[in-house]
Amino acid sequence: MDYQQELDLFQRGTDTLRSIYKCHICLHDFSGYIVENIKELPVNHINPFCSIPKGRKRGKNSEEQCVQFDQGAVHRRLSRKAEPFWKVCPFGIIEAIIPVFLDNRNIGVLFIGPFKSDNLGKLPKGSLVATNRSKDLKISKASKSLPGLEVEDLKHLLTLGEFLAVQLERIILKATGANHDVKDRKRQIEDFFDENFHRNVGLADLAAKLCLSESRTYQLLKEYFELGFSDMLIERRLQQAAKILRMSMFSISKVSSMTGFRHSEYFSRVFRRRFGMSPRDYRNSEK
Repeated sequence: MDYQQELDLFQRGTDTLRSIYKCHICLHDFSGYIVENIKELPVNHINPFCSIPKGRKRGKNSEEQCVQFDQGAVHRRLSRKAEPFWKVCPFGIIEAIIPVFLDNRNIGVLFIGPFKSDNLGKLPKGSLVATNRSKDLKISKASKSLPGLEVEDLKHLLTLGEFLAVQLERIILKATGANHDVKDRKRQIEDFFDENFHRNVGLADLAAKLCLSESRTYQLLKEYFELGFSDMLIERRLQQAAKILRMSMFSISKVSSMTGFRHSEYFSRVFRRRFGMSPRDYRNSEK
């Protein structure tokens, strides 16, 4: 099948799943590959239920609970074992978590739900359950109107989600037209920074990945990006920091540490130099 046929099949699959289970499907894209090639998928939890805990009257704390759980506990679980599982969020609703792969690398995750937690005690072994649960009565009442799942659905839905994830990989491969088994050097370099921007890495680490000398690796950086290693690393860190500032309520010091900056003061200084404003002002300007 060509790209459009693969995309049509994926869309029919998501439409069918939504119709059968009365649910929503959204995406967290770790790499940019998915939203770049499949623009039809929502990248936030856009559904009537999730708008309640994130509502203005409940303040930033409720939204931060959601973000911290999804970008914290869920991502840590995926980093240890990238396989489908069920989660119960801080507001007591169930979602299926389906990792998406490209070239054997976890590049994103599909969230399928929300469902009410009638069968909470019958969730499969290995499900992720939030320890701090909200007791908001309005949220609890709203959750009762969500669709439920039978015990057998808990297994079937994870399997269907895996089919969608495999289809996503096929679409991305068709869209890029690239041979991801033998990546070009520029893509390998970009992948290195995507995967390691938050780590303490140097030119020697990139050279080892490319199986090249440090001098040749430096030449490629200048040729492809017109930047040296340190400047390239800082630029990628700042791009990721800006993304987190737009999509979360993490503190400035937390964003700094998440993106590889050891000192928040230095982070704020280079961020202002890059974007023309402080991290806090940048976040406020994006609301």
